[in-house]
Amino acid sequence: MNSYSKVLAMLALGCAFPLCASAHNKIKCRLSTDFVSKYVWRGVEIGSAQLQPTLQLSYGGFSLTALGSVGIVDSKDNNELDFCFRYDFKRWHVLINNNWLDTNPHYFNYSAHETSHNFEGNIGYDAGFLTADWYTYFAGKDYNTKTGKRSYSSWMKFTLPFEWAQMSWRATLGVVPFESENMYETSGFAVNLVELRCMKDIKITNEFSLPVFAAMEANPCSERAWFVVGLTLQTQL
Repeated sequence: MNSYSKVLAMLALGCAFPLCASAHNKIKCRLSTDFVSKYVWRGVEIGSAQLQPTLQLSYGGFSLTALGSVGIVDSKDNNELDFCFRYDFKRWHVLINNNWLDTNPHYFNYSAHETSHNFEGNIGYDAGFLTADWYTYFAGKDYNTKTGKRSYSSWMKFTLPFEWAQMSWRATLGVVPFESENMYETSGFAVNLVELRCMKDIKITNEFSLPVFAAMEANPCSERAWFVVGLTLQTQL
């Protein structure tokens, strides 16, 4: 069994245990779809307007989430399928994330230097007024093209939520701590995301509201900026 298969097996076992531990505990299911005017990920533009469905199962502090992304304007945009296994404990959270883009259309190809999969670990702490996260890719296609060695591309995120003018706001700062040519297109330490996002639930009827958002995003490293808007359709069982 190769290393990628072991990672997938560990995720499956980890998810199965909390979901099957007790039939008396309630499993929650959430289904949602985001429509975004542009797909910007951690200060990197991935594609144009996108449809991004999400399916999440949660049990206690555990959650398993499937996320997708598909272009709805430009047929050249890549399709994406991600799986995320997360555990929340008090103010801490940890997760393992599997990202896949169809740059290599063979989903089950996990060979080094050929796969389109990337596996990422994350640990974060929520202080209430501020959330700090550290992400590192530890397996997949994240290699340095010059040296052929694994890059272990990492990213730090600091998020400050607040309420103002009857809307929810979120300020985010993203930092790449060292060179990440493949993932974040940086040659060293760089601030690659400054974002201000506002969110509002628009009431349609007494039973239904429509969450909408707008985000001003900039990447000081690449000197690029975006204004992104979107809306969310969701249901929870």
